[in-house]
Amino acid sequence: MMERLRDEIHNEARQASKPLREVFSQRAKKESDCSSGPQSAGDLGLFDKGKMQPAFEKATLATQIGDVSGVIESDSGVHIIFRYA
Repeated sequence: MMERLRDEIHNEARQASKPLREVFSQRAKKESDCSSGPQSAGDLGLFDKGKMQPAFEKATLATQIGDVSGVIESDSGVHIIFRYA
C-alpha cells in the first residue's frame, strides 16, 4: 500500500505539473494516521541528529532533498518521507 501511495504521489506531481512537496502534503492530510498528517500536512519540521528513531533518521538522511523516500519501517509504524531540507 505504501509503495503504491509513493508512486501515486510521484505520478500526480508529474502529470499535474505540481511540486512534489505540495502533492505529498495534500496526500498526508488525507492518508496519514499520524497526528502530523491532518495537523501539519505531514510536516515534522526540522530535527537534529538523534531526535528521531534511528530507522527514520537514517532514511531521512538517505533521501535526496526534494524527493520522497522509499517505504520505511520504524517502531512507530510504516512511513514515506518527503525531505525538504
